[in-house]
Amino acid sequence: MSIWEYRVVLYLVAVVLLGIGIWLSYGAYAAPGAETEQQLVTDWTATGEISHTAVVEEATTVHDEGVELTDEPLYYTAVTPTATGAFTAGYDPAPETTATDVDVTVTVDLVYRETTGGGSESGTSETATDDGIYWSEREQLTSVSEADVGPDDDVTASFELNVTDAQLTLESIRDEMGATPGEAELVLVFEREIEGTFDGTPQVVVDHYQVPVAVAADGSTYQFETDAETGAYAERHDEYEPVTVPAEPSTTQAAGGPLLIALGLAGLAGTALASRRLPELTPEDQTRLEYLDARAEFEPMTTRVTLPDEAVTGPTAAVETLATLADLAIDLESPLVFDERTGWYLVRGSDVVYVFEPPRAGVLAVDGERGLDRMQDRGREQTQQVQELGQGQAQVQEEHGSGDRDEDEDGGGNGNEDKDKAEAKAKDTLEWVDETNGRNTMTSGSDSGAETDTESTANDATPSSTTQ
Repeated sequence: MSIWEYRVVLYLVAVVLLGIGIWLSYGAYAAPGAETEQQLVTDWTATGEISHTAVVEEATTVHDEGVELTDEPLYYTAVTPTATGAFTAGYDPAPETTATDVDVTVTVDLVYRETTGGGSESGTSETATDDGIYWSEREQLTSVSEADVGPDDDVTASFELNVTDAQLTLESIRDEMGATPGEAELVLVFEREIEGTFDGTPQVVVDHYQVPVAVAADGSTYQFETDAETGAYAERHDEYEPVTVPAEPSTTQAAGGPLLIALGLAGLAGTALASRRLPELTPEDQTRLEYLDARAEFEPMTTRVTLPDEAVTGPTAAVETLATLADLAIDLESPLVFDERTGWYLVRGSDVVYVFEPPRAGVLAVDGERGLDRMQDRGREQTQQVQELGQGQAQVQEEHGSGDRDEDEDGGGNGNEDKDKAEAKAKDTLEWVDETNGRNTMTSGSDSGAETDTESTANDATPSSTTQ
């Protein structure tokens, strides 16, 4: 099937693909639309770090007097009754963030309180456990404030805590309360306040942390329950504002649009090129194409014979298409006959013989290489038929020569017998048009149902009758 038969459809498909591709690409790149998203305005981190030490006041076998113990998990009250600590604060802006006029204030308080016994978590805000507190007393240990602090500057608030004295104060308060319904606690509370201008936006942020000081029941040991996790006392502060930005195209729009454009252009170019290089379908080719389709459809009901000239002596009627002739054969209950000699299709009616002559033009245009192959096959068949005919004529002449000699010897007694045989053969050939309305059909040696196109053998034949 040639491509030009579907040219209009191919053009339409290519144009549709091109249109869809342009529409998707336009929405993805030319007019992507807009969407609202949160854009980062400022981004910086408030930093903090807690440390603690204790100096050995009484020499022991393990430690000499005056030795400083740093960040120990446990201190002995008898050896190191006083501890010192520090909270170092600062800030770290993101690379794209500017900071000006930054002031940092650090306050350290010691809180005495009695709670329900849930315990205080290190690093959490002081207000996080207010619901479980029976009473609380606060004592400020230190407060440090510095102005114009740079990103690389640190503000350190150092404090000193005598754990023995703090424990005595806590017990004294409990005695004043006259009851001990809960658990007594010592807690260090750190407050970090940073005020400044970040990316042109004034900001004030305050963070609170608490570190419980766990004292043994007998007061022999104590420890600072700091959070060992890195960055536990750092807080990120970022601000966002809604902004309108171009909408990001979907994968279908971004990739599918250009792909469909490419396919559409390729389809248009390919169809145009194929239309120019391949022959157009002429009216003769169209007629021939319709005939070939009908021939393949009605081949099973076609009887192929070779008829003599005397077979069609009555009136004939031409039929335009093979399909029409096949319908007539079915309606008349008469065989559809293909004459190998003339290349005609015939159907006998009661008073007329219906004839369809296949179109001769357009074989190569429609069939392409297949048509050429069939013509070459027909040429070889014709050559073979000519050779067989020549051999048959030579054999007949030889037999006739022998017969003449026999006639000379026998006096011509066999001549009348040969004439009777010829008349009987002609009568058998004409049986397809007898009074039985064609129900008895004749087959010949070429009745094979093969796809070989034999009607071209009639190019040199002259019809014995015409439409009347």
